[in-house]
Amino acid sequence: MREESMLRNVSLLVLMTHQAFFSPAWAAQTGNGKTQRAFETSTPAEVNRRSAESPFKCPRSFVYQGKHIACDSNVRKDAEGLRPILNSVPDAVSELNIYQKNRRDVQTAAYVGSLGLIIVLAGLILSSTFDPQDPQRITVRNYAGFGGLGLTIGSAIYGFSVINANEAHLDKAVQNFNQARPHSPIELEFTTGINF
Repeated sequence: MREESMLRNVSLLVLMTHQAFFSPAWAAQTGNGKTQRAFETSTPAEVNRRSAESPFKCPRSFVYQGKHIACDSNVRKDAEGLRPILNSVPDAVSELNIYQKNRRDVQTAAYVGSLGLIIVLAGLILSSTFDPQDPQRITVRNYAGFGGLGLTIGSAIYGFSVINANEAHLDKAVQNFNQARPHSPIELEFTTGINF
């Protein structure tokens, strides 16, 4: 019985091998009558794919000499697309540099705010290691909690105020350029400021 099943398996394997190598899909006749193996590939029809659009992207652009140009780089809202055009006006470039520096400062403020939340969590964890009757438990929890929350709230207020005031630097950079080059002005296609 076992030999029969083994023999059946071997014969199936030989049959499958024979079909795989000598079937019409794998073999092709050459001009001199010999058979050679060739892969007949068939590919499905191509599907027109559109590039995926990010639902969170809010592109900012401006018009310069009739062309719509992206204002920001692919990484962040840094108005780096304006730099090649503003390079001829030093006052405009300095305002753009201030704008970009303030954006980096806001990023630092976000890190400080995150550090404040970590301090709050560390204070809660550390205070739980104390004896429940120990008065230092409440002191550690209060100092870490209020200190961390103060750091987080303070950095959030600082960040929002800098972002709001910072957009004026971008406006000023464009105004400086337009005053220096009135024959080819830049027209921003977005509003500066924070929209809630």
